[in-house]
Amino acid sequence: MHNKQKGKFFGPTNNEIKFKKYRRSIYVSKSIKKGEKSTTNNLKIIRPAYGLHPKYFDRVVGKISKNNIKLGTPLKKSFIK
Repeated sequence: MHNKQKGKFFGPTNNEIKFKKYRRSIYVSKSIKKGEKSTTNNLKIIRPAYGLHPKYFDRVVGKISKNNIKLGTPLKKSFIK
C-alpha cells in the first residue's frame, strides 16, 4: 500500500487510513444495470471513503456501467466506461 521511491513516500499515512471512514466518496444509491448510464438519481456522495472521491462526481454522471452494480456499492473507476 505504501510506495517508496528514492526516499519519497507516496500514499496515505497510517494516521490518514484511520480517518478514511469519516471522509466521503461516491456510492451507488440505486442499482445500475450493465450498459445503463449513471445519473444523479443513482449515485450519492456519502461516508465512508471507499469509493471515488466526490470531486469526480460530475465526471462520472452520464458514464456507462461495464457491469451490474448493486445498491450500496462504493463506485470505482473500473466500474464505468
